[in-house]
Amino acid sequence: MTVGRLVSAERFKGFDEVLEAIPSLLHHYPDLHYLIIGDGDDMPRLKRKVRDLQLVNRVTFAGYIKEDEKADHYSLADAYVMPSRGEGFGIVFLEAMACGVPTVGSLVDGSREALLNGKLGLLVDPSDHLAVADSIRTALSTPRGVPVGLDFFSYPAFASRVNSLVRQPLS
Repeated sequence: MTVGRLVSAERFKGFDEVLEAIPSLLHHYPDLHYLIIGDGDDMPRLKRKVRDLQLVNRVTFAGYIKEDEKADHYSLADAYVMPSRGEGFGIVFLEAMACGVPTVGSLVDGSREALLNGKLGLLVDPSDHLAVADSIRTALSTPRGVPVGLDFFSYPAFASRVNSLVRQPLS
């Protein structure tokens, strides 16, 4: 599963990389299905790519979903995968992990921060197609569960870090 805007100006999200990895995963996961949540002007191109890769029965475009429906959709996923090349922080990673979904993010963008440099989820170079497929395979074999350390992003932990910074003397 990946959640994100399907906007041609934001092709860095990693949808293409996941689609290209699926054929190599089907031997190990014959029932593999990719859920794409989001909407935008790049959807027609991605749908053509799905047809070209002969994955029509393996990919579902759910479109835009309401915020209060996100947790239900995350609960459908065995892995959250967004090997992007330009994502900012990536709150979707925190949402997925809070729902107990193993995650795959990118080594080259803000995903690293959201995944605490790999402590909370897998990090992959999105330009390495074999590594993307391997990381998806690893995530799919990882048991569901909220990762230890996700509370780093809780409000009390954030407030504690801010208070600590504010109390440091200026040099």
